[in-house]
Amino acid sequence: MQNKEQKKIWEKVYKDFKEHNLTISYIHDKIERFISHHLDREYSILEAGCGSGTMVAKFQDHCELSMGLDYQWEPLRISRDLFNSETLVMGDLFSLPFKDSSIDIVWNAGVLEHFSHEISVKACSEMARAARRYVVINVPNRCTLFTIRKILLRVLGKWPYGFERSFTRKKLKSTLSESGLKVIGELGIFCSPPLYEISNYKAIFAPFGLTIPLTAGIIRRLLNMIDRIEHKIPTIPLIFGYQLVMIGEKSESFNKQ
Repeated sequence: MQNKEQKKIWEKVYKDFKEHNLTISYIHDKIERFISHHLDREYSILEAGCGSGTMVAKFQDHCELSMGLDYQWEPLRISRDLFNSETLVMGDLFSLPFKDSSIDIVWNAGVLEHFSHEISVKACSEMARAARRYVVINVPNRCTLFTIRKILLRVLGKWPYGFERSFTRKKLKSTLSESGLKVIGELGIFCSPPLYEISNYKAIFAPFGLTIPLTAGIIRRLLNMIDRIEHKIPTIPLIFGYQLVMIGEKSESFNKQ
């Protein structure tokens, strides 16, 4: 259900892709830890809309089979060549090329926010169809400075990712529930204003719109502090964190549909 404009946007994103910054790596590590609690060595996991495939490679160390699916070739190439992902499939999120209840965990990050609520439910329902046990969804939280920054960049014509909405916890829970899933866990990540890693003094002037330019060393220290806060008081990132993650379990009623 990606239109031509969205396809061009993501073609440009992956054409210019180099590596993830420290903030994104921090978020990936938190997601990895969260999902790993529900993984078994004998499980299979599919990232449906894997993009660059960083997490596909990470989960290869946690379970029997880690797969990545995307509808474009370029991110799959990056996933294979840059991150050494082994099992990659080109396919459609809305028509997954897998049998019912054939994969233990189906998940994605940074995908559903690019669709309306109704279409997001369709995508989540298709993920639930293919999942044997759990569906995990990661989306941007509405109650953060990132949302204000997004609005500013849109007004200035500098927002690069096309249509994107942010979620409240209630809206994300509703998306999973309407897809026939029972929410059994949630996580908030990165209770911080947007950070921008600078490599030289000219880079200070590169970001625009509520982004704080800092050196890599300072960002690492901040991330360590943020990690301690989020671990000690998980309610704070659930309310103010940049990212929301929820895990839904397939209900008996879904299996009977």
